[in-house]
Amino acid sequence: MSNIKCPFCAEEVLSDAIICKHCKSQIPPKPVVNKIKEKSNPFKMWFSLKSPLGILVWLTITMMFIGIISTTFLQSQQEQSQKQSIAKRQADIASKIKFTTEYINGKQPIKEMVIYSIINNKFINPIGPDNTYSEFDLANYENKEYADEYFVDSGVKADVYEEDTVNNKSLIKTTNRDNTKIVAWIESDALMTNKEYTNQKQKDDIESAKIGREDAEWDNSRAGRICNKHPEWGHSTCDRLANNEIWIGMSLDMLKSERGNPSSANPSNYGTGRSWQWCWSGYTPMCFYGADDGIINSYN
Repeated sequence: MSNIKCPFCAEEVLSDAIICKHCKSQIPPKPVVNKIKEKSNPFKMWFSLKSPLGILVWLTITMMFIGIISTTFLQSQQEQSQKQSIAKRQADIASKIKFTTEYINGKQPIKEMVIYSIINNKFINPIGPDNTYSEFDLANYENKEYADEYFVDSGVKADVYEEDTVNNKSLIKTTNRDNTKIVAWIESDALMTNKEYTNQKQKDDIESAKIGREDAEWDNSRAGRICNKHPEWGHSTCDRLANNEIWIGMSLDMLKSERGNPSSANPSNYGTGRSWQWCWSGYTPMCFYGADDGIINSYN
């Protein structure tokens, strides 16, 4: 047991003495120190640069951050490049529209025609400063505003200012759907005289009425009713089903459209996968065979 000095007389006494034997003073008790063991933090080593695991974690976080920044930057660059490309094309077509309008100022049209249709799905195209027409398709152009601006309905009159017989193009001034005057090149085959257009329109109306009657007759036929329920089969298949034809490769649903649901459906498996026998009593042939996909591969 160790000794301590009395705080009052400085004489040595035992460490657990309560009263000093020299000065008879009461020795104050020793302070109680609670030693709390610090709990270890298992996550501390994950982020400590002193441990291999911590270094790996920080490297991973850094690489992920760099990847996110790089991806965002590349996307921004691509979007900016796309916007610049579209703006350049829009500026190009705008300059051609402006030049085209100025080009015919003071000129007289050589004749008046009627627009029957736009050939080959090409809309009318403005010319450039070298008086050449550009071969872009405004119908598929990114800026739909220009596509709408240069869309012309059939039957609209057009003043023809120039004709390019080699390339089958005509420079016209006409009115678009917004009732705005526009000047551009158009396929010459899309133009007709008033008489030609009137005759062609009568033929189109007759043909349209004929097609309408044929469509109505088809819709009311057995084949039409089958196709209305199953448009994916097509007219030729619906015609065959309406005539009660059967063939290898037809589907179970096609048979049901002819005969209704089978009287019996019997599965079997001989080691090569499940097969089916579908039978309709009162029909010839009566039974059909196929797999789970419902495609007929034989019948008897």
